Amino acid sequence: SFGYSLAFGTFSNTGTYFAIVEFVYSGTPAANAGLKRGDIIMEIDNGDITEDNYRDLLSGENLTVTLGEIGEDGISPTGGTVSMTARELNLDPVLVKTVVEHEGRKIGYLFYAQYIANYNSSLDAAFQYFLEEQITDLVIDLRYNPGGGTNAASYMCSSIAPLNVVNNKEQLITYQWNDNWQNYWLTNNIRSQLEIPFTDTTTVKMGLNRVHFLTGSGTASASEFTITGLNPYMEVTTVGDTTFGKYTGSLTVTPDWYYENESYWDEFDNWGLQPIVVRYANSEGVTDFKDGFAPDILVADDLFAGIPLGDKNDPLFAAAIENITGAPVIAMKKARVDIPHKIFDRGFSKYDVNKRQMLLDNIQKEKLFR
Repeated sequence: SFGYSLAFGTFSNTGTYFAIVEFVYSGTPAANAGLKRGDIIMEIDNGDITEDNYRDLLSGENLTVTLGEIGEDGISPTGGTVSMTARELNLDPVLVKTVVEHEGRKIGYLFYAQYIANYNSSLDAAFQYFLEEQITDLVIDLRYNPGGGTNAASYMCSSIAPLNVVNNKEQLITYQWNDNWQNYWLTNNIRSQLEIPFTDTTTVKMGLNRVHFLTGSGTASASEFTITGLNPYMEVTTVGDTTFGKYTGSLTVTPDWYYENESYWDEFDNWGLQPIVVRYANSEGVTDFKDGFAPDILVADDLFAGIPLGDKNDPLFAAAIENITGAPVIAMKKARVDIPHKIFDRGFSKYDVNKRQMLLDNIQKEKLFR
């Protein structure tokens, strides 16, 4: 990756393709090039961004991009050019944690980029920080989170849910297989393939009764798992736009599932299958949300304003703060030109599409082939 997350759009008046930066990790190629949230990319390698090449901005190895600005006459290349070389990155998904005070409330804000269990200790550090700051409310920003592993999702849920729910290991999620496998797991009492309970072994237990999630079309898979899984047990308020709509899980099938001797799969080097095999539901049976979850509070994500994540002037965060406190966030309006446009895709890396559409990892491996 280059270390940035992009939204891709077209301007309605010209049909011109563009990309706009959603967020940037520090110390990455994009950050070193000076890119920041709200920057507009209008050219790639000195040529137009098109339907055929726009995802090269995520999957390319070396790029030169031309930055633009919106003015009265449209978009113009006034930001110069920057060059980047992609690197293999291991990035902590806990990108921002901060506390904002408003009308007597202390509101913790957490931006979580994707669900990776190897970084659960970062969730611990964030939640411990919020406890030490004695926050009254929690806002978790999942608007760009494509999903990831169920271990990380259940860990987050167990870290913030009411204590009695966590300590009693209540049912968080159930799996729904086809009739053949559902009966097999039930007959053999293999609970790990039928449900995910809350876990009582998280390092930090916040024991909250309500939480706000910031959402958008990039909120998918394990993010939706989190929202729907918590909904029966606490007051869950979503702010932003409708989520992606991903309620299924898959298995990564590799040659060792068939052959015990590694020499048998030499000719199958570097391959796997990713079949969808299961759907999930919360403890109340909510599933099949193919159209996503509509937000409780509809708010447009204003990327062009370039307001930093965690700043209470960000429209989604501001709406959550107002819902919590009953008092609006009053901010100075920036003078800028609005040009009608449509966002049609987004992503952090070339793997985000897989996370949104297929992967809900960590369904435990069993010998499924009989």
